[in-house]
Amino acid sequence: EFLNDKVIPPVLTFVNTKPVTALKNGMMFVMPLTIVGAIFLLLGNLPIPAWTAWLATPGFPSTLAAIFTGVYVATFNLLGIVACMGITYSWVRNEGYEAAPAAFWALSTMILLTPLEVLPEGATEPVAGVIPLVWSGSQGMVGGILIAFFVSIVYTWFLRKDITIKMPDGVPPNVATAFTSLIPGVVIMLLASVVFGIFRAFDTTMIEAIYSAIQAPLQGLSDSQPGILIVAF
Repeated sequence: EFLNDKVIPPVLTFVNTKPVTALKNGMMFVMPLTIVGAIFLLLGNLPIPAWTAWLATPGFPSTLAAIFTGVYVATFNLLGIVACMGITYSWVRNEGYEAAPAAFWALSTMILLTPLEVLPEGATEPVAGVIPLVWSGSQGMVGGILIAFFVSIVYTWFLRKDITIKMPDGVPPNVATAFTSLIPGVVIMLLASVVFGIFRAFDTTMIEAIYSAIQAPLQGLSDSQPGILIVAF
């Protein structure tokens, strides 16, 4: 009776909130990538010495090993971006609006707030104009989730208040949808650019700061026995 009356109702209330519902539904977009990426990762790293030695052989075996690695990189290293877009899409769709434009604004926002340079080993100057896969994958997951929440809240607020560019009835629906998302998109990018400037002043980015301050400690905590019990509960 205590669990049914005191514990379960607030838990269900929390689980059914808009952010958590969007989080649950949006993370389903990530699941196929993790399954496919894990299969190819296992194929390239089977604990069979003869298999490993064969994959290291020049020619077709080494090409096959590169394929296994390429599929793994192309799936696992996009988890953060896919989660960000999927959560945004789920939130806006649950609100009853066309969700694809919001997902693309979430993608643009995440790219803006991600470090767009890498420092190759042995180099003294970073290479700019690239998207480091390390930040578009699992290390950018928490940042991507927060960005999805931000974009979804702002986007749906403008549509709910009907603050959009309205096109005549004869305009094709896809064109009208593009213009409908214009004003919310401009505001989203303006606010994101302010966040970008604040973190840039401290010589970092939002994704890097969130990973260092939130995600890394949470991962360490969740790997402990109490953390596992809390997650299961």
